[in-house]
Amino acid sequence: MNQELQTSRAFLVWNILVRSASLGKKITYKSLGTQAYMHHRVLRFPLEQIQRFCKENGLPPLTSIVVRATSGVPGKGNAVPLGELETQFQKIVEFEWAELENPFHATSEEDPKYWWSKKSDEKYWVESTDRKDLGVNVISRNEGSNAYRKLVSAVKSGDIVFHYYQPEKAIIAYSVAIGLPMQSVLKWPDRLNGQPNPATEVRLTDYTELAEPLNLTALQGKDSSLRAILKQLRNSHKGPLYLPFQFPNSAKFGPAQGAYLSKFPKEMVDIFEQLSAAKLLAHSSDSVISGFRPIHKKLSSKETIKKTPETVFGRQTDEKKKKATELYGMSKATKYLIERGFEVRDVSNEKFRGFDLLATLGERVIGVEVKASLSSRTHVDLTASEVDFAQRAGVESMLYLVDEIKLRKTGDSYEAYDGRERCWSHWRPEDLSLVPTSFRYTLPVGLSD
Repeated sequence: MNQELQTSRAFLVWNILVRSASLGKKITYKSLGTQAYMHHRVLRFPLEQIQRFCKENGLPPLTSIVVRATSGVPGKGNAVPLGELETQFQKIVEFEWAELENPFHATSEEDPKYWWSKKSDEKYWVESTDRKDLGVNVISRNEGSNAYRKLVSAVKSGDIVFHYYQPEKAIIAYSVAIGLPMQSVLKWPDRLNGQPNPATEVRLTDYTELAEPLNLTALQGKDSSLRAILKQLRNSHKGPLYLPFQFPNSAKFGPAQGAYLSKFPKEMVDIFEQLSAAKLLAHSSDSVISGFRPIHKKLSSKETIKKTPETVFGRQTDEKKKKATELYGMSKATKYLIERGFEVRDVSNEKFRGFDLLATLGERVIGVEVKASLSSRTHVDLTASEVDFAQRAGVESMLYLVDEIKLRKTGDSYEAYDGRERCWSHWRPEDLSLVPTSFRYTLPVGLSD
């Protein structure tokens, strides 16, 4: 058995179970497998590790909140007798799991010389790039002994990835790594039109822009402090440090030339107040499973968008405007997926699907729900089938929203243009985020008055 793999899986499963316990909810094996990016049949290995850890350390049996969908009780591998399940469930939900550090910190054995391998608080990375789809993933081709493939493989679920956007010479945002490293495809050298190459990928979620970008000038303002940390690292470790900066002896430091992915030491992160929100997220037990990525397209600081008032009300009553808006949203979502190598099929007219586009890339399958609006949206309307699919289906789901769309009239028809695109990958709408806006009432049997 690959012990490193099972420990990595236990790390993911632990976070998901702690999240469910904090909400006072049980979780099915199928749902747990979907959220942990593994088939539910292999869950027994990480669940056994977690169950054993809880027993050996006198903790409530955390794995007992995982139940079968058909019976509502745990499987035969669970050690708690059926008669004690409800009592133990109360102990699980009342326990302060947030105060307990995740005990399953898998370290990379691929390169034992990494200076951070045994340090669980070294959770920070820097992606230096000019790509437009920030916050999607960190990815590298598999060719030869590619150092970046090894670095991508060393990213752990829950790690923080800061995005240094080269056109602006600044760290403008951060994301959270989610799931295990996986085999993927990367078009190279052109991400849109290049030849597909085997690659290693770690997906990202919770893309968040900094309130104030941390530009190169601000970074260089801490030159002496950063050099002091660098000196300590060099004294304690003789191998490569994989830092995001180059420190010449007689000039100001700058970004490491050609470095796509680098390790950002915690002591360096602590220096900058602009990164404090990301540090809080690194210690959040929820962060690796929330599954939200607010925005992909990064605008230059010189670009502006004309904002329309945010609204959650109002439905489009002009059918021609409504149709033009919906088709535009579908076309933008389709273009986004095709540019990333997916084959896309429109299934919006198929009843009870629960999504609009079926996107496939190799063995990866995504059900994409598309929403489009002329106004700026903070909420969207969902049907029961859309919610049911996103919450329960074993297939990956995505919400793609295009709002602030503009229309121009041409004769008797309308043409849509502009708009703001946002995408939420691994989308699972939480019950607490769903607000009923209408009810279906079953009429009483019998005659009316």
